[in-house]
Amino acid sequence: MTEDTLDGSVIDRLFAVIEDRKTADPEESYTARLHAGGRAGIVRKTGEEAVETIIAAMAEDAGEVAKESADLLYHLFVLWSDAGVRPADVYAELERREGVSGLEEKRRRSGGRDLHDSSSGGRDRMAYDDENVFARVLRGEIPCDKVYEDDHALAFNDIDPQRPVHVLVIPKGRYVDVGDFVANASDAEIAGLFRAVGKVAEKTGVAKDGYRILSNVGTHGHQEVPHLHVHVFGGADTGPMIKRQN
Repeated sequence: MTEDTLDGSVIDRLFAVIEDRKTADPEESYTARLHAGGRAGIVRKTGEEAVETIIAAMAEDAGEVAKESADLLYHLFVLWSDAGVRPADVYAELERREGVSGLEEKRRRSGGRDLHDSSSGGRDRMAYDDENVFARVLRGEIPCDKVYEDDHALAFNDIDPQRPVHVLVIPKGRYVDVGDFVANASDAEIAGLFRAVGKVAEKTGVAKDGYRILSNVGTHGHQEVPHLHVHVFGGADTGPMIKRQN
C-alpha cells in the first residue's frame, strides 16, 4: 500500500478484521486472546504500547515511532471494539471538533472553568475535565475492581499495580488535586476520603505491617489525571520515599 492509495478507509477495514476475530479461538488469534482477557487487560496493553511510542519519540527515531504507533492504534481499535465504540463514532466526534479551538474544547469539558485556576495562590492548576478516566469510573462508564465505597469516596484496585496491594481512592466530587479539595470540599467529604483510605488499609490487610499513601499534584508531582486520587501501596516493602539528588 502506497501513500497515494492510503486513506481513512483503512481504519474501517482494520476495525472490521478485529470485529471478525474477537470471537475466534484465543489459542489461534491474538485479537481473540485480548478480548478473552477482559477490559482491564486490553487497557493495560494499550497503555504499554502508548509508553513504547513515547519512548521511541523521545529517542527521536521516526521509524520506530511509526512502528510503535501502528501497534498502539491496533490495541486502541481492540479497545474500541470491546467498549462498543465504532470508527464512525470517533469520526463524528472529530468532525464536531473541527475548527474548534483546543483551549475552548478544554474549557467546555471542564464545565467552563479556566485552564489556569488562581485559587491556589497564583499556581497554575490542571483544569477539571469531566471526561477524565476517574470521572468516567464514577459514572459507571468504565468498570473497576471495587475495594470499598461509601457516600464520599470510591476505592478500586489499580490496573497496573506497583506493589502486591495498590489501590486508588478517589472522592466522588469534582476536585482536581489536594489543594482544590481542601479549599472547596466540605468537612464531611474531607473526612470521608481519609476514612476511606483507612478502610482500604483494613480490608486489604496492609494496616498490620504498614503501607504508603501518595497523591501526585501538578507538574513537579507528575500528576496525569485531573481528579484527586490517593494511591495506597502495601503488601511489600515500598522502598525509599524518593531518590536522593546529589
